[in-house]
Amino acid sequence: SSAINEDRLYRCLDQVWPHKDAIEKHLQREGETLFKQSYHMLLYDLSSTYFEGRAQSIAKAKRGYSRDHRPDCLQICFGVVVTNEGWPTGYETFEGNIRDHQTLEGLLTKLEQRFGKPKAAIQSEDPERIIVMDRGLLTDENLEKLRNNHYGYILAERRAKAAKWYWKFGKEEKWDVVRRSEDNQIEIEVQEVGSDGPDRLILVRSTGCKQKEYGIHDR
Repeated sequence: SSAINEDRLYRCLDQVWPHKDAIEKHLQREGETLFKQSYHMLLYDLSSTYFEGRAQSIAKAKRGYSRDHRPDCLQICFGVVVTNEGWPTGYETFEGNIRDHQTLEGLLTKLEQRFGKPKAAIQSEDPERIIVMDRGLLTDENLEKLRNNHYGYILAERRAKAAKWYWKFGKEEKWDVVRRSEDNQIEIEVQEVGSDGPDRLILVRSTGCKQKEYGIHDR
């Protein structure tokens, strides 16, 4: 309809914004009731979007690490939490120059407000809540926060350290296949290679990731 245009939709979002927390909580309850959604495992990631103009009225617009390869532009960052099935649970916006690892404390506060504080797991049991994040969130301080707040976590290791473990163990044919394609080709394999303090170290070999890396190199 000609009555619906981009500017009008943006103005509607301005009206919805003050009700963001209430809407997210409502959708969570409906997801649990209607679709049996589980919030046991949550995936957290950050991205950014940039502005072509000066963005003078946007306080959070700053120059920072540009995922869009536009370091000349001001940007904002946003973090999104989704369930294991990919259903969005919530999001927050941040200043454009924030580092990924600086957002974890705010995330844990939001999760505690939404779901309550996780109970300490008995050693033989799974944690009540597990957060999956990429290596941008990996700092010793963040790991300590997760442990102290009784969260389980799955994190990608720093590249150099991951490479060390791969060259030490990855050439051994001790891989367990966890996913195959419809034509029975191996897609994902894993092997556990030891521990680093309280953390289990698991190598992952993925055909899809390999193809993605080749594509990046080719471009």
